[in-house]
Amino acid sequence: MYTIESYAIRIKHKDSKNGNYLKLDKFDGRSNLIDIIRQYIGEYSIKTGTIELRNQLFTTSLLKTDKRFFSGRIFVGEYGFTTNIVNIQSGAVSYRKRKSDADLHPYDFLFYIPEASDGAILLILKKSGQGPLSIIETILKHQFNKNFKSNNISMEINPLQIASAIDFLNKGDLKKIRYTKTEVPSDIADKVNGDRNKTQGSIELIVKPERGLNLNPKNYIDYLFGKYEGENIYEFHGIIFDNIKAQIDVNGRKRTISISNHSGVKASYEVTEELGIANDGFAEHESTIEHMQSILSDICNIMGIKT
Repeated sequence: MYTIESYAIRIKHKDSKNGNYLKLDKFDGRSNLIDIIRQYIGEYSIKTGTIELRNQLFTTSLLKTDKRFFSGRIFVGEYGFTTNIVNIQSGAVSYRKRKSDADLHPYDFLFYIPEASDGAILLILKKSGQGPLSIIETILKHQFNKNFKSNNISMEINPLQIASAIDFLNKGDLKKIRYTKTEVPSDIADKVNGDRNKTQGSIELIVKPERGLNLNPKNYIDYLFGKYEGENIYEFHGIIFDNIKAQIDVNGRKRTISISNHSGVKASYEVTEELGIANDGFAEHESTIEHMQSILSDICNIMGIKT
């Protein structure tokens, strides 16, 4: 499953209160953050980096750059263990992976810094929950905070999806809610298998309105924040769903927001069905960036930012 997640990048004085952020065009009187980020990310296009605590190796590739944004790929792989690479057709071992080997997987990203803004927007691609955020944080925050230590300023990277997801629910047409439980609870397994143990499988519940109508997003928003006590939200006793997906129509474009942790309302934009797949089996970069730009446009429109 492919998802796109959004984050805000900000700079502030270390002794300032929350919300008092610096303009990114000249945050220290002369430097533009987009040039700094491009420099930091670009350094790893000619060398590799490692995160030893995670046994991860990474490298980068800048594929498109402009005055206000740039996009590219981060390639991430794990090392430190040996394993067999097996051919799926013959079952024969094709290669014995060594501890010093890392198989690199590509993850797309896009940075955008609006003019005269105190916040940059970062979009990243994740596959089955895995993504390059920790790599980006390592590259940017460590290097920035080290280089600008004497300026007494620091960089923050915070999730942007919470507000934008709720705005999408408020301003779009809610077409469908899909609840998913990826493990069958023991009481249901007992009725099916005669076994009180939890079992592999999944439970899925889909809630949608009659043809031509929409669901009421306010009820679901209030429910997510624990405010709603009405009759149009159902309690599922004994089942805690792992994922809640909301399909929304925003200005004629379908958005699927995956609320993977509804206690914290951390959302992402599911794009599995929309992305093209390249010959190497990974998502096409051009297709991913096209969808990122579309999501970026929606986010900027909601936030009142000109792109």
